[in-house]
Amino acid sequence: MTERFLYLILVLVVFQGIQLKSQSQGPLSPASVVNGSSTGLSTWTAPANAVSSNNAYATATNGNTEYIYASNFGFTIPATSPIVGISASIEGRGLPVNAVAANSWTTFNNFNYASGTVTSNYGSTNYSYNLPVSNATNNQRLLLVAIATENVDNTGPLDPSVTINSVTYNGVALTLASSATRASATTSNSVSVYYLLNASLPAATGSYNLQINKTINGETSGTVSAGEYLEFVSVNTFTFANQFTPVTAVSTTTNTSNITSPAVQYLRNGDYMVAATFSNQNQGEFFTPSSGYTENVEQVNFNTDGPTTGATFHLQTKAITGTNVPDEIITATANAASRLEMVALSVNAARVYDQEVYITKTGSVVGSNLATLPAQSLPLAWTDYDTFRSYGGATNLWGNTFTSTEINSSSFGILIKAQAFRSIAHIDHIRITVHYSAPLPVQVQTFSVEKSGSQVRLSTVMANQDNKSYLISVERSSGSGSFDLISGVESISGGHNHLEFYDQNPLQGDNVYRLKIVEKDNPELIEYSVLQKISWNDPDRRLLSIYPNPAQDLVYIHCNSPIVSWELRNMLSQIIQPNLISQTDHQIVISVKELPPGNYSFVVLSGQEQVTGQFVVGR
Repeated sequence: MTERFLYLILVLVVFQGIQLKSQSQGPLSPASVVNGSSTGLSTWTAPANAVSSNNAYATATNGNTEYIYASNFGFTIPATSPIVGISASIEGRGLPVNAVAANSWTTFNNFNYASGTVTSNYGSTNYSYNLPVSNATNNQRLLLVAIATENVDNTGPLDPSVTINSVTYNGVALTLASSATRASATTSNSVSVYYLLNASLPAATGSYNLQINKTINGETSGTVSAGEYLEFVSVNTFTFANQFTPVTAVSTTTNTSNITSPAVQYLRNGDYMVAATFSNQNQGEFFTPSSGYTENVEQVNFNTDGPTTGATFHLQTKAITGTNVPDEIITATANAASRLEMVALSVNAARVYDQEVYITKTGSVVGSNLATLPAQSLPLAWTDYDTFRSYGGATNLWGNTFTSTEINSSSFGILIKAQAFRSIAHIDHIRITVHYSAPLPVQVQTFSVEKSGSQVRLSTVMANQDNKSYLISVERSSGSGSFDLISGVESISGGHNHLEFYDQNPLQGDNVYRLKIVEKDNPELIEYSVLQKISWNDPDRRLLSIYPNPAQDLVYIHCNSPIVSWELRNMLSQIIQPNLISQTDHQIVISVKELPPGNYSFVVLSGQEQVTGQFVVGR
């Protein structure tokens, strides 16, 4: 018997049977909510408050929480009904224990008037910054350093400029958060913001060395005409700051320009917005906030220095005192002679994040953790006002299987664990909906999967026993319990229908397929075929696929390996925060309707590998 024949025996499955349409019970509330056992640091107070939506909360403060366990939902799923999906929703909010606090800004000026032959660098500038607070009470400090520079003028052909190589405090290198630079034919200027998290700061208050190291670029010999190098530095230490990377807004380099970024729409009560601008005019540019933005202006700084030009640096800090804050748009105006750069970033108070969300049956944890991760992503933090967060879905079995008997049992339930460092997790209500199946007059007579070159070919013969139309598509899973759409949609009507689909980018390892059948005129009626499985081992496969390309509405990103983290960048390599529609282990769906036309890069960290794919947004 040939290897090819054996292969076909393994992957070809022929089956018959009545297909099923989706029905559901719920959302139902639990009759019991209690603390569950775990290794968390914080126990839930008044867990029984989560049985109904009444603004009475189960709360947990500071640290990874214990489990909160909701059960006894009272389902009555008909006997022998196949369970096809479980949807859970949790109503609640997360509030910081402390709002971010800003200390006083300290400013430094350095002026270097360059002339003569330049063959070396400017070296380092050292400032003594007095750290105003210690970490004795776990203040969660964040050091910010904003640097504005005007670089050297040059009448020669090489137009040298100054680059900041490193910024260190007490010998520890700071991280560049964001930077903007504008150059003319003879000079350039820039503004940059650096930061250092609490773990890298000295434990005690006191004066420590702030060092800025820089070199001159573009000129290795020759004569540089007289010109200024201006360095204006502003330093502050924030306390009770979230110890994750600050979120930066888009920087711009036009005469009159806006800073706006989808990233900053997640600013909430207790956060700070820090914005800086640098120009080359004696008159100042001032920020205009967007309408409807609740804020307090903490400080505005501007200085002029230098013998030949007036270099102006502004620093504005805003305390966020409202909830559900809209996008921040900051406008700085300057006349046509100015060289204007702007940078903004948010300093965030502590947040509450998911850590674990599991379904239980027969009193035990089963299947997959559907907590929304990575926890460090601000859009995925719990809001500071009551809202429902959803998990699972009509076709998601949480990486397990369930019977109607298990669902109807009082031990069927959900376990929830949160991250709440220097914050308070509130849960008002927990509820679950169970999706199951009932007969539909569509019969799958055959369904097979087999390797076809670098693709997987899927074939099916279906018999439609009525005159209605049905939409057929193929979904794929790695076996984790979540399925992704991997094909176009075909329509069938009465009689026998032969359909073929292709998976152009199969996953490395196991690929589990199913047919999705939807009644065209009643899209709530959904059914699925039995599962088909094929293993794939192709080291030359594409790791990442993106479609459609070009895109106008939704973009589907498939990754062969589990997705650890991702980011979207525009043509300027600036990070863009798109509207996330859904995310599973191997697929991300985003909306690009609000993005301007152009080229975009999607960067995925998968395992130890980082991979990038490009696509175009067109209109």
